[in-house]
Amino acid sequence: MADITDNLTLYLPFDESNGSAKAYDYSSGRHDGTVDNATFKQGTVGNCVHFDGNGAVDIPSNMVNL
Repeated sequence: MADITDNLTLYLPFDESNGSAKAYDYSSGRHDGTVDNATFKQGTVGNCVHFDGNGAVDIPSNMVNL
């Protein structure tokens, strides 16, 4: 039987340490995002990403073959 994670296209939990320039993708494709003008801080469970209105996480545009 297939594992549900076998079909994930993108999984970004945004649990990195503050100062990280990457948001790591834990799917099999490993399409890590580049963090721009955002920080990671303590969340309810683990860390979370904090955007102040100007930030973004850029993900490679070629991650899904249509």
